[in-house]
Amino acid sequence: MTPAEVQFLAQLGTYTYYDICQYITMWVLYGVFIIPATMAIYLFLCKSINGYSRKILLGCMIIVVLMSTWNYIVNTAGVAIAIQFEFIKPSNEGLEGGFIAANVATKPWEAQSSWPATITLLISDAIVTWRACVVWPTTRLVWYMLIAIMIGNIGVNIAGCIVEDIVLDFLSPISLDLACLFISLGVNFIATLAIGLKVWYHHHATQTLYSNRKQKFSPTSRILLLFVESGALFCILQLLIAILTVLGTNAPLLSPLESTFRIITEFFTGMTSIYPMAIIIMLNFNQLPLQETFHHDSDDGLSNSHTVQATATIATT
Repeated sequence: MTPAEVQFLAQLGTYTYYDICQYITMWVLYGVFIIPATMAIYLFLCKSINGYSRKILLGCMIIVVLMSTWNYIVNTAGVAIAIQFEFIKPSNEGLEGGFIAANVATKPWEAQSSWPATITLLISDAIVTWRACVVWPTTRLVWYMLIAIMIGNIGVNIAGCIVEDIVLDFLSPISLDLACLFISLGVNFIATLAIGLKVWYHHHATQTLYSNRKQKFSPTSRILLLFVESGALFCILQLLIAILTVLGTNAPLLSPLESTFRIITEFFTGMTSIYPMAIIIMLNFNQLPLQETFHHDSDDGLSNSHTVQATATIATT
């Protein structure tokens, strides 16, 4: 081997090593995803699936499972084919010929790689939007705002997938990636903020009920707080991905920043699949009453019996 071939082989081995590190993250998270996915579907099927909303939700869960499996197959096949052409079946034209052959062979798989993650992200965002709309059942302004942003989110993400492999002078894949990230972040942030406002409103309306107890929050408030916390963590992860995308635009190949970005991107993709399943599990375990009743003595200036309508209805229908 010539010195140039030795150097090229070292670079090829390094690139393959970082590829495997990236996909190990994907493989582990896919294995983790199977557990909540199975649990969510089982819990969902244990109850009646009558009604359009429950059927749509079941369909969304099945699509998330299919998309995660599609993403797993596409990426695993791509790295396996690349290793086969680069190391197992050497080309007659040398290492560079094998590298070119690997790129040609993996191109059909790479063309599919953006769709599963995008569809999963859109379903996750749609479930978050639905969750926010449910807790504001009579406030149409919140509905219209969330639905409008969600429609824009769908349009931008689908456009990003379509032009993934198209070179346009006025539009770069990086600019579309950033647009997709930030509009999805906007959807999750606004939905989480809407739920947070409902938590405050509901706690303010029911604080008298729980003022003399060790339990400071109602069951409804606790489950909504859990939604807010999970939504906030997801928003932080999205913001981190957006920052790394901006910083990694001009990062050298195989640099620590570029490698970190690839691993965190796979982590985000895996969490995008797990997140909606976790929401479904929380909703199915939820046994919250839709009304909360409390009694006060006449000294409190209230009547003997009151019924406080829960300001947040946690619906699984």
